[in-house]
Amino acid sequence: MNWQLFLEALAGQAPGFTAADVRKLRLFVGGAGLVGLFVAWSTIVWFFSPPSPVSIRGRLAFQGTPVEQGEIEFTPAPGEQAQRHSIKVEGGAFLLPAKQGLLRNKKYVVKAKAYRKTGKVYENAEGSDPVDEYEQYLPSQYNSESQLSFVADRASVAKGLDLDLR
Repeated sequence: MNWQLFLEALAGQAPGFTAADVRKLRLFVGGAGLVGLFVAWSTIVWFFSPPSPVSIRGRLAFQGTPVEQGEIEFTPAPGEQAQRHSIKVEGGAFLLPAKQGLLRNKKYVVKAKAYRKTGKVYENAEGSDPVDEYEQYLPSQYNSESQLSFVADRASVAKGLDLDLR
């Protein structure tokens, strides 16, 4: 390409170019510049934007029996930058919606707790209904000393997290 002729045409001084040709060339170059600016801006925004959270669903069982009431906690693994999430388990199932979800491709330590009634009941003052006492019955290896981990990548998220703790 003859850059000299191109620059002269943009300046309106190239021989053989009419005023209409110069306007068309300027419009084309301006449009191409805007497209280039849009692509560059989109790339920068995409590169520096935080990863979008993902939903995770699953089941929790202890020795083959679904946990009726419990809690799953996803704590970022050492060295990971992410938030901790805690969700309720009801009827052996849990769901963490995407808007509160895990960050994609981050590793989390999974801690599980399960609660059952002890049979004791506490009477409330003021005549309201009595309250059942609950105990957490999973061994500490699944909660406070957990070594369970989960990476929120595409395959794991699509499959879900099914925990049958033994």
